[in-house]
Amino acid sequence: MKKLVTLTPIVLIVCAAIAFASEPPKEDKPETKEAVNTMCPISGRAIDGKTFIEYKGRRVGFCCPACDDKFLAWDDQKKDEFIAAQAVGKKGEAKEFGGDIYTLTKCVVTDEELGSMGDPPIKIIEGREVRVCCAGCFKKIEKDTKKYFDKMDKQMADDQRPHYPLDTCIVTHEPLKRKGKDTAYEYVFKNRLYRLCCKDCARKIEKDPARYSAELDAAVRSAQGKNYPLTTCPVTGEELGSMGEPVERIVANRLIRFCCSGCFKKFDAEPAKYIAKVDAARK
Repeated sequence: MKKLVTLTPIVLIVCAAIAFASEPPKEDKPETKEAVNTMCPISGRAIDGKTFIEYKGRRVGFCCPACDDKFLAWDDQKKDEFIAAQAVGKKGEAKEFGGDIYTLTKCVVTDEELGSMGDPPIKIIEGREVRVCCAGCFKKIEKDTKKYFDKMDKQMADDQRPHYPLDTCIVTHEPLKRKGKDTAYEYVFKNRLYRLCCKDCARKIEKDPARYSAELDAAVRSAQGKNYPLTTCPVTGEELGSMGEPVERIVANRLIRFCCSGCFKKFDAEPAKYIAKVDAARK
Protein backbone atom coordinates (compact mmCIF):
# COMPACT_ATOMS: atom_id res chain seq x y z
CA MET A 1 0.00 0.00 0.00
CA LYS A 2 2.84 2.37 0.83
CA LYS A 3 4.52 1.61 -2.51
CA LEU A 4 1.34 2.56 -4.33
CA VAL A 5 1.16 5.85 -2.48
CA THR A 6 4.83 6.56 -3.22
CA LEU A 7 4.51 5.88 -6.94
CA THR A 8 1.29 7.85 -7.48
CA PRO A 9 2.91 11.33 -7.70
CA ILE A 10 5.46 9.99 -10.21
CA VAL A 11 2.71 8.49 -12.37
CA LEU A 12 0.80 11.75 -12.29
CA ILE A 13 3.85 13.75 -13.38
CA VAL A 14 4.58 11.35 -16.27
CA CYS A 15 0.94 11.43 -17.41
CA ALA A 16 0.87 15.22 -17.26
CA ALA A 17 4.05 15.44 -19.32
CA ILE A 18 2.65 13.11 -21.96
CA ALA A 19 -0.61 15.04 -22.11
CA PHE A 20 1.23 18.37 -22.45
CA ALA A 21 3.48 17.01 -25.21
CA SER A 22 0.56 15.58 -27.15
CA GLU A 23 -1.64 18.68 -26.79
CA PRO A 24 -1.83 20.54 -30.13
CA PRO A 25 -0.54 24.09 -30.07
CA LYS A 26 -3.22 26.70 -29.67
CA GLU A 27 -3.99 28.67 -32.79
CA ASP A 28 -3.50 32.37 -32.65
CA LYS A 29 -6.74 34.25 -32.69
CA PRO A 30 -7.23 36.23 -35.86
CA GLU A 31 -6.62 39.94 -35.51
CA THR A 32 -8.05 42.51 -37.86
CA LYS A 33 -6.97 45.64 -36.01
CA GLU A 34 -3.47 45.56 -37.53
CA ALA A 35 -4.75 45.62 -41.10
CA VAL A 36 -4.99 48.95 -42.87
CA ASN A 37 -8.39 47.92 -44.23
CA THR A 38 -11.63 46.38 -42.99
CA MET A 39 -13.01 45.56 -46.45
CA CYS A 40 -11.34 43.28 -48.96
CA PRO A 41 -9.82 45.28 -51.86
CA ILE A 42 -10.86 42.58 -54.34
CA SER A 43 -14.39 41.57 -53.36
CA GLY A 44 -15.44 44.57 -51.28
CA ARG A 45 -16.58 42.20 -48.52
CA ALA A 46 -15.43 42.26 -44.87
CA ILE A 47 -11.98 40.77 -44.30
CA ASP A 48 -11.95 37.34 -42.64
CA GLY A 49 -9.33 38.17 -39.99
CA LYS A 50 -7.14 35.28 -41.14
CA THR A 51 -5.88 36.16 -44.61
CA PHE A 52 -3.22 38.88 -44.76
CA ILE A 53 -0.18 39.95 -46.72
CA GLU A 54 2.53 42.47 -45.90
CA TYR A 55 3.04 45.20 -48.49
CA LYS A 56 5.66 47.92 -47.92
CA GLY A 57 5.32 47.52 -44.18
CA ARG A 58 1.52 47.65 -44.24
CA ARG A 59 -0.75 44.72 -43.44
CA VAL A 60 -3.57 44.19 -45.94
CA GLY A 61 -6.51 41.93 -45.13
CA PHE A 62 -8.71 39.89 -47.46
CA CYS A 63 -12.03 38.06 -47.31
CA CYS A 64 -10.47 34.75 -48.42
CA PRO A 65 -7.14 33.26 -49.56
CA ALA A 66 -8.10 33.53 -53.23
CA CYS A 67 -8.05 37.32 -53.10
CA ASP A 68 -4.50 37.93 -51.87
CA ASP A 69 -3.00 36.59 -55.13
CA LYS A 70 -5.23 38.92 -57.12
CA PHE A 71 -4.02 41.85 -55.03
CA LEU A 72 -0.40 40.85 -55.58
CA ALA A 73 -1.07 40.81 -59.32
CA TRP A 74 -1.87 44.54 -59.21
CA ASP A 75 0.91 46.89 -60.25
CA ASP A 76 2.62 48.90 -57.51
CA GLN A 77 0.81 52.12 -58.39
CA LYS A 78 -2.58 50.50 -57.90
CA LYS A 79 -1.49 48.92 -54.61
CA ASP A 80 -0.10 52.25 -53.38
CA GLU A 81 -3.36 54.02 -54.27
CA PHE A 82 -5.30 51.45 -52.26
CA ILE A 83 -3.04 51.88 -49.20
CA ALA A 84 -3.27 55.67 -49.49
CA ALA A 85 -7.06 55.53 -49.68
CA GLN A 86 -7.17 53.51 -46.45
CA ALA A 87 -4.94 56.06 -44.72
CA VAL A 88 -7.24 58.89 -45.74
CA GLY A 89 -10.22 56.93 -44.45
CA LYS A 90 -8.68 56.49 -41.00
CA LYS A 91 -7.43 60.06 -40.59
CA GLY A 92 -10.25 62.05 -42.15
CA GLU A 93 -12.96 63.15 -39.72
CA ALA A 94 -15.71 62.51 -42.23
CA LYS A 95 -14.57 58.93 -42.87
CA GLU A 96 -15.28 57.42 -39.48
CA PHE A 97 -17.45 54.33 -39.41
CA GLY A 98 -21.11 54.76 -38.65
CA GLY A 99 -22.96 56.02 -41.69
CA ASP A 100 -23.16 56.93 -45.34
CA ILE A 101 -21.40 59.83 -46.95
CA TYR A 102 -23.42 62.93 -47.81
CA THR A 103 -24.91 62.40 -51.26
CA LEU A 104 -27.17 65.42 -51.76
CA THR A 105 -26.20 67.86 -54.51
CA LYS A 106 -27.07 71.06 -52.66
CA CYS A 107 -26.19 72.82 -49.42
CA VAL A 108 -28.98 72.22 -46.93
CA VAL A 109 -28.66 75.81 -45.63
CA THR A 110 -28.44 77.96 -48.77
CA ASP A 111 -29.66 75.50 -51.44
CA GLU A 112 -26.57 76.41 -53.45
CA GLU A 113 -25.05 73.68 -55.60
CA LEU A 114 -22.19 71.99 -53.79
CA GLY A 115 -18.96 72.92 -55.52
CA SER A 116 -20.22 76.30 -56.69
CA MET A 117 -17.99 77.97 -54.07
CA GLY A 118 -15.04 75.59 -54.22
CA ASP A 119 -14.61 72.16 -52.65
CA PRO A 120 -17.48 71.60 -50.19
CA PRO A 121 -16.37 71.60 -46.54
CA ILE A 122 -17.15 68.34 -44.73
CA LYS A 123 -17.92 67.91 -41.05
CA ILE A 124 -19.38 65.26 -38.76
CA ILE A 125 -22.32 66.69 -36.84
CA GLU A 126 -24.04 64.45 -34.30
CA GLY A 127 -22.50 61.39 -35.92
CA ARG A 128 -23.44 62.05 -39.53
CA GLU A 129 -21.51 63.54 -42.41
CA VAL A 130 -22.65 66.94 -43.62
CA ARG A 131 -21.40 68.85 -46.67
CA VAL A 132 -22.16 72.52 -47.25
CA CYS A 133 -21.31 75.25 -49.74
CA CYS A 134 -19.06 77.09 -47.27
CA ALA A 135 -17.80 76.64 -43.72
CA GLY A 136 -20.04 79.41 -42.43
CA CYS A 137 -23.09 77.20 -42.92
CA PHE A 138 -21.93 74.76 -40.25
CA LYS A 139 -22.68 77.32 -37.52
CA LYS A 140 -26.27 77.64 -38.72
CA ILE A 141 -26.75 73.88 -38.76
CA GLU A 142 -25.29 73.45 -35.28
CA LYS A 143 -27.49 76.28 -33.96
CA ASP A 144 -30.69 74.63 -35.23
CA THR A 145 -29.76 71.01 -35.93
CA LYS A 146 -33.33 69.70 -35.93
CA LYS A 147 -34.45 72.15 -38.61
CA TYR A 148 -31.66 71.30 -41.02
CA PHE A 149 -31.53 67.59 -40.25
CA ASP A 150 -35.27 67.32 -40.91
CA LYS A 151 -34.70 69.00 -44.27
CA MET A 152 -31.80 66.66 -45.06
CA ASP A 153 -33.83 63.63 -44.02
CA LYS A 154 -36.72 64.51 -46.32
CA GLN A 155 -34.43 65.11 -49.30
CA MET A 156 -32.49 61.89 -48.67
CA ALA A 157 -35.68 59.87 -48.25
CA ASP A 158 -37.05 61.23 -51.54
CA ASP A 159 -33.75 60.42 -53.27
CA GLN A 160 -33.32 56.90 -51.89
CA ARG A 161 -36.92 55.69 -51.79
CA PRO A 162 -37.07 54.61 -55.48
CA HIS A 163 -34.03 52.40 -54.92
CA TYR A 164 -35.08 50.85 -51.61
CA PRO A 165 -34.91 47.06 -52.03
CA LEU A 166 -37.39 45.76 -49.44
CA ASP A 167 -41.16 45.75 -49.07
CA THR A 168 -40.93 44.46 -45.51
CA CYS A 169 -39.48 45.93 -42.31
CA ILE A 170 -35.82 44.96 -41.94
CA VAL A 171 -36.30 44.50 -38.19
CA THR A 172 -39.60 42.63 -37.82
CA HIS A 173 -40.12 41.52 -41.46
CA GLU A 174 -43.66 42.88 -41.30
CA PRO A 175 -45.08 44.07 -44.64
CA LEU A 176 -44.85 47.80 -45.37
CA LYS A 177 -48.20 47.89 -47.14
CA ARG A 178 -51.68 47.33 -45.72
CA LYS A 179 -54.63 46.95 -48.08
CA GLY A 180 -52.52 48.38 -50.89
CA LYS A 181 -51.52 51.45 -48.87
CA ASP A 182 -47.90 52.29 -48.04
CA THR A 183 -47.69 52.29 -44.25
CA ALA A 184 -43.90 52.48 -43.88
CA TYR A 185 -42.32 54.58 -41.16
CA GLU A 186 -39.39 56.23 -42.91
CA TYR A 187 -36.29 56.82 -40.85
CA VAL A 188 -33.01 58.29 -42.07
CA PHE A 189 -30.13 57.16 -39.88
CA LYS A 190 -26.74 58.70 -40.60
CA ASN A 191 -27.69 59.57 -44.17
CA ARG A 192 -29.31 56.23 -45.02
CA LEU A 193 -33.01 55.57 -45.46
CA TYR A 194 -34.66 52.69 -43.58
CA ARG A 195 -38.30 51.90 -44.27
CA LEU A 196 -39.73 50.30 -41.13
CA CYS A 197 -43.04 49.09 -39.77
CA CYS A 198 -43.00 51.41 -36.76
CA LYS A 199 -41.03 53.95 -34.74
CA ASP A 200 -39.91 51.32 -32.23
CA CYS A 201 -37.87 49.65 -34.95
CA ALA A 202 -35.94 52.89 -35.46
CA ARG A 203 -34.63 52.55 -31.91
CA LYS A 204 -33.42 49.05 -32.71
CA ILE A 205 -31.56 50.41 -35.74
CA GLU A 206 -29.84 52.93 -33.46
CA LYS A 207 -28.83 50.22 -30.99
CA ASP A 208 -27.32 47.88 -33.59
CA PRO A 209 -26.64 49.88 -36.76
CA ALA A 210 -23.88 47.59 -38.06
CA ARG A 211 -26.20 44.58 -38.09
CA TYR A 212 -29.08 46.24 -39.91
CA SER A 213 -26.81 48.16 -42.28
CA ALA A 214 -25.20 44.86 -43.32
CA GLU A 215 -28.61 43.22 -43.80
CA LEU A 216 -29.78 46.14 -45.92
CA ASP A 217 -26.54 45.97 -47.94
CA ALA A 218 -27.27 42.34 -48.69
CA ALA A 219 -30.80 43.18 -49.79
CA VAL A 220 -29.51 45.92 -52.11
CA ARG A 221 -26.98 43.54 -53.69
CA SER A 222 -29.66 40.92 -54.19
CA ALA A 223 -32.12 43.36 -55.75
CA GLN A 224 -29.73 45.38 -57.92
CA GLY A 225 -26.81 43.05 -58.63
CA LYS A 226 -28.31 40.84 -61.32
CA ASN A 227 -29.42 43.70 -63.56
CA TYR A 228 -26.66 46.17 -62.75
CA PRO A 229 -26.87 48.71 -65.59
CA LEU A 230 -23.20 49.59 -66.21
CA THR A 231 -20.38 47.56 -67.70
CA THR A 232 -17.86 50.29 -66.95
CA CYS A 233 -16.57 51.96 -63.78
CA PRO A 234 -18.45 55.24 -63.15
CA VAL A 235 -15.20 56.91 -62.06
CA THR A 236 -12.62 55.85 -64.67
CA GLY A 237 -14.80 54.55 -67.50
CA GLU A 238 -12.72 51.36 -67.53
CA GLU A 239 -14.48 48.09 -68.33
CA LEU A 240 -15.50 46.29 -65.15
CA GLY A 241 -13.32 43.21 -64.81
CA SER A 242 -10.41 44.68 -66.79
CA MET A 243 -8.46 45.20 -63.56
CA GLY A 244 -9.57 42.07 -61.72
CA GLU A 245 -12.80 41.39 -59.90
CA PRO A 246 -14.94 44.57 -59.70
CA VAL A 247 -15.23 46.11 -56.24
CA GLU A 248 -18.68 46.93 -54.87
CA ARG A 249 -20.00 49.53 -52.46
CA ILE A 250 -23.48 50.36 -51.26
CA VAL A 251 -24.11 54.10 -51.09
CA ALA A 252 -27.48 55.81 -50.62
CA ASN A 253 -29.14 52.39 -51.01
CA ARG A 254 -27.59 51.92 -54.44
CA LEU A 255 -25.15 49.31 -55.60
CA ILE A 256 -22.06 50.89 -57.18
CA ARG A 257 -19.39 48.81 -58.92
CA PHE A 258 -15.85 50.05 -59.46
CA CYS A 259 -12.89 48.80 -61.44
CA CYS A 260 -10.77 48.95 -58.26
CA SER A 261 -10.83 50.32 -54.72
CA GLY A 262 -8.45 53.07 -55.80
CA CYS A 263 -11.52 54.83 -57.22
CA PHE A 264 -13.09 55.27 -53.78
CA LYS A 265 -11.24 58.51 -53.06
CA LYS A 266 -12.50 60.22 -56.22
CA PHE A 267 -15.99 58.84 -55.68
CA ASP A 268 -16.13 60.09 -52.09
CA ALA A 269 -15.08 63.57 -53.19
CA GLU A 270 -18.07 63.87 -55.57
CA PRO A 271 -20.51 61.04 -54.79
CA ALA A 272 -23.58 62.69 -56.34
CA LYS A 273 -21.76 63.06 -59.67
CA TYR A 274 -20.96 59.36 -59.96
CA ILE A 275 -24.25 58.15 -58.47
CA ALA A 276 -26.02 60.15 -61.18
CA LYS A 277 -24.18 58.14 -63.85
CA VAL A 278 -25.46 54.87 -62.39
CA ASP A 279 -28.99 56.27 -61.99
CA ALA A 280 -29.03 57.49 -65.60
CA ALA A 281 -27.99 54.04 -66.85
CA ARG A 282 -30.89 52.45 -64.94
CA LYS A 283 -33.49 54.54 -66.74
